[in-house]
Amino acid sequence: MPGLLRLPAGEATCRLLRAHLDAAHSARRRLKKQTDDEALHDFRVALRRLRSVLRAYRRHLKTAPKKLRRQLRALAKATNAGRDAEVQLEWLRRQKGLDSRERAGYDWFVERLERSREEAYAGIHRDLRAHFSDIEAKLRKALRPVPAAKSGSYVAVTAGLVAEYAARLDKELTGIRSVADEDVIHAARIAGKHLRYLLEPLAAEVAGAKRAVDAMKAFQDRFGLLCDSFVRRRVLLHTGETLDVRDGTLDSVEQLRPGLVALTRRAEAETERRYMDIERRYLGHATEKFLRPIPDIGRRLSAAAHP
Repeated sequence: MPGLLRLPAGEATCRLLRAHLDAAHSARRRLKKQTDDEALHDFRVALRRLRSVLRAYRRHLKTAPKKLRRQLRALAKATNAGRDAEVQLEWLRRQKGLDSRERAGYDWFVERLERSREEAYAGIHRDLRAHFSDIEAKLRKALRPVPAAKSGSYVAVTAGLVAEYAARLDKELTGIRSVADEDVIHAARIAGKHLRYLLEPLAAEVAGAKRAVDAMKAFQDRFGLLCDSFVRRRVLLHTGETLDVRDGTLDSVEQLRPGLVALTRRAEAETERRYMDIERRYLGHATEKFLRPIPDIGRRLSAAAHP
């Protein structure tokens, strides 16, 4: 975002938050039409960026009410089920080569996920109608910066945050030992996302920032695919383990198992492949190479803060 580097931290924070609120508002209007396939994705991204800025810079606002931050978190969480169901359906559509014995379980699982998606989307629209406009109005009203003399410059504050966020990501990546470390892998994905959102406003004005943002986006995409595969594997395993006659007659339930078993095996194999790709690109000795450009960006920001 042009012009931020010359601003006090509080004023830059307000400018960023207004931009993300505008993006969320626009996506919310598109969601009302229920014909725009990208509207929910864009709304979720705007909420993530909004929450990321609040998390990083909230002390540079005169007020950042905890209640509003909790409401934003709850609103973001409410969109997860619909998004997860859509991601799993996209994966299922790519699964080819199932035999006739496996199709029954496949078709049943697709129908089940489609129902879950529709129920989740209905809930999303209900929650947005009930809550987002009120949250948006209150947050816009609360956007008052701390005086410049107290908040410091945006570049100086961001230089410190870049170092802090990079160290956090380094720690999380170092803690990943195997594909079984789902919680640490998820934490690394979140840490990478926060670092990316911190760097994005600098991309046009700080040397090396755009390349780092592109690298962080690829990182986030790869870790996101792995985390999606964890969810998929978990859902399939749970579904197979909890099948009972409430899902049909005993015979019909048993007809579902071959398809669910085949899908679970594919999901497990994909999880292993995605982990091996991440291990090669980002873990062990690759961590230092991946993060090497970030301190240079921090130093450039520090130099700009003290010319």
